[in-house]
Amino acid sequence: MTGPDLKKLREHLGEAIGRELTVADMAKLCGLSDEDGASTIRKWEVSGSSGPVAELLRILAMASDHYPILEMFNVFDRHDVAVKDRPARRQAFREQMARATCCGGLVKRSLPWGLKIKPFFSFD
Repeated sequence: MTGPDLKKLREHLGEAIGRELTVADMAKLCGLSDEDGASTIRKWEVSGSSGPVAELLRILAMASDHYPILEMFNVFDRHDVAVKDRPARRQAFREQMARATCCGGLVKRSLPWGLKIKPFFSFD
């Protein structure tokens, strides 16, 4: 993920959850330490990120309408889901992702590529 892409993602996730995300908020979403997490995000917003954090950011991006739902999460375009029901199900999925991003709803679990998502936090 390039630096400008990461900066735009922070803006789009903020739109999805209804509040602006700071670099410190993004650091928490990426599981970075409080001490140097914000400076790491600032650096990545210039140079870009790679590896496991880039994959994590692709997953979090699904909360925004600006990004596609990744194929492995796409359970909407299957033969057993009526075409007329697909838009509502996609929207419900994005809302669920936004709530999870905002309110700590994601629990620790294994993801593809060996990623781990730590329990998130509330911004309050």
